[in-house]
Amino acid sequence: MHRSPTAETEIGEELTVERPGLVAGYDRELPGARAAVLTRLWRALAHEPLPWIAGRERVRDGLVLRLSDGRMLDGPPSDPYATAAYVSAVRLDGTSYDHPARLVTDLAVPHGEAFAAELAHSVASLALSRADRPPSPGTHPNEWPATDWEWEQRVVDGHPFHPNCRSRPGFSVAEQLAYGPEHRPVVELGLLPVPVAECLVSGEWPSELRSGGGLLLPVHPWQARHVLKRTGAGEDGRTGEVGGAGA
Repeated sequence: MHRSPTAETEIGEELTVERPGLVAGYDRELPGARAAVLTRLWRALAHEPLPWIAGRERVRDGLVLRLSDGRMLDGPPSDPYATAAYVSAVRLDGTSYDHPARLVTDLAVPHGEAFAAELAHSVASLALSRADRPPSPGTHPNEWPATDWEWEQRVVDGHPFHPNCRSRPGFSVAEQLAYGPEHRPVVELGLLPVPVAECLVSGEWPSELRSGGGLLLPVHPWQARHVLKRTGAGEDGRTGEVGGAGA
């Protein structure tokens, strides 16, 4: 499931309903998010072995990529290890592109349409994540977090090299705010009864996670709702049943 290239607008409209206080921050973060994702994309184009890139040439002020169809794509020198968002635009046959999704769309390469949709979502979701980060300085103490999950909550930008660092296709704004670790939620897992015969278990399964002839498997609420098609949970946190396991 992919969002359309208008993901920025769609997320902005959803945000107006779900968390209006973040709208101004989201709008401010969009240019930086575009540059951050474009930088990751440019790094990949500059260094990955892609079949539709016929050649690469370093020039005095940047890098030129020669595409297999004869077009030329040029941009700044690419540092394979830099993590700062230093690419604000690249040029395809002289036309400037500051949005990675529009660039990939016009490159018209195999699987480009789906990739462009994910890039658009990555930009919009990254802007949302940055808009909701805690104010600094002093928000995070210098000492190590008390719990392991606090480490993940501190990672706002996602993978520093992957263009789809914040792509979450299929997630609404409400779901990103409810489940994205950088938004600092507390997510309660449900319990799903599954017959023992349908489980492959290594080691001893905890007795408190057994029910009759089945095992109780922890399930993320998003997966329960969208993958297993179960909504809500009982007082014991169970989301429903799979196979013949009883409650």
